[in-house]
Amino acid sequence: MPPELPEEITRTMSGVSKRLFVALCDFRGTPPQLEDALFQMASVIDSTSKYHFPQEQSSRRRFTCYLDSVATQIFNIATSGKLILLDCTFRGNDGNDHSLGDVLYGIRCSSYHDPNEVDDLIHWGEPNQIGTKDGKFVVNGPLLMAILLVLLSDDANADHIDRTLFTDEHFLIVKEVQHPFHRFIGNRSEIFRVLELEENP
Repeated sequence: MPPELPEEITRTMSGVSKRLFVALCDFRGTPPQLEDALFQMASVIDSTSKYHFPQEQSSRRRFTCYLDSVATQIFNIATSGKLILLDCTFRGNDGNDHSLGDVLYGIRCSSYHDPNEVDDLIHWGEPNQIGTKDGKFVVNGPLLMAILLVLLSDDANADHIDRTLFTDEHFLIVKEVQHPFHRFIGNRSEIFRVLELEENP
């Protein structure tokens, strides 16, 4: 059952904890609000990248460097280990190759500055699709869940997440077994253990 958004708790909250929880609620909604979930997580990518690349003055460089550093893990999780993408790039409408960080930074900027451009950048794909279609980047449920899990399990966010939001009612189902999301907070190795994947292929 999709998690309910407890308005009485989250209406005055801010920060990483709220954004990741709202992203989960958007993702698990009926119907799922994939665009909303993606844009909630984009701001968390911004803040997480500051932790990992504090000397980098450019917010774009921080954002892209962080995502590129975890891209292999994201796609490993998103494809259940079926694809291990190393140093991968995606061909855009401009004819150039772009990293995952480049692509998602462009989508993030469009969402803030000109939401009408988003449809020109994203192809909302099926769960088994990856890459680009007609020059648009394929975004789907498994990719978004992988990004959520990577952000939830990042050391940078562990002390900023209210574990009481992610109760036992909010879980990932793997082989018919329920794994509460709060077990993954600051613990990426647990994600790979549960999914039976190699953490650093």
